[in-house]
Amino acid sequence: MFKIQYLYKELDLLRQELISVSNNLQNSPEGYLKCCGTKNFHQYYQVIQNPTSKEKKIIYLKKSQNQLITDLAKKRYYIYRKNELVRDIKALDKLLSKKLTYRSEKLLDSNPLISNIILPELNSLSISDKSWVSQPYPKNPNFPEHLTVLTPTGEYVRSKSEAYIAKRLLETGIPYRYECELILEQFTIYPDFTVRRPQDRKIFYFEHFGKMDDPDYQKKVKWKLDLYARNGILPFYNLICTYEDKDHPLDFQDVDKLIKAFLS
Repeated sequence: MFKIQYLYKELDLLRQELISVSNNLQNSPEGYLKCCGTKNFHQYYQVIQNPTSKEKKIIYLKKSQNQLITDLAKKRYYIYRKNELVRDIKALDKLLSKKLTYRSEKLLDSNPLISNIILPELNSLSISDKSWVSQPYPKNPNFPEHLTVLTPTGEYVRSKSEAYIAKRLLETGIPYRYECELILEQFTIYPDFTVRRPQDRKIFYFEHFGKMDDPDYQKKVKWKLDLYARNGILPFYNLICTYEDKDHPLDFQDVDKLIKAFLS
């Protein structure tokens, strides 16, 4: 059970990385890097293949062109990594496309007497969901002093609105991770909630933007949404957003409707 749910998560991460790597390749310089020399002496060349012939243009790169050398080296890595990602995604897709059944979960679902004996602490979460929630993950290390609002799970979040979202996710049996690290392009961000939909284990990101009357905050929100969009994380697909400002507090009914529409 744990291994299968991990594979669903891994597949989602591989797809996200493939989008990022493909974007980086599109922005890479022309040609490829050729290196030669000894342990203490290196020479670098940019090799550009003529698309209509077998001729190659070889350009010596000076030390002052260090950024170009670095970009070409990264391009070579991206090409290898993209091929690996395509291969791994294809393999996982093939594996997970099979109809997998689990007698253990059926037993727990169909026999409440056994379920109540074995799993009183799991509440409405399945075994695989509980395993996913309990796995260690890299959390947001920034401004821990702002974590002041206690949730029903015993963890602290940064606002009453986030605490309500956490409460409703818990009550509806939706597993989540709070401020779990997510790397997109060269940026490390921490979505408020990384959520796994129980029925198909699809990963969603749930962001609450709580200072929308602040112009600087609005710019940060736009930047973050643009970053999400460039990496295939889109509203009404795998991104849920709520907003509030001083005059318009979070509508709790909206949270319930969004959870029902996308996650239940």
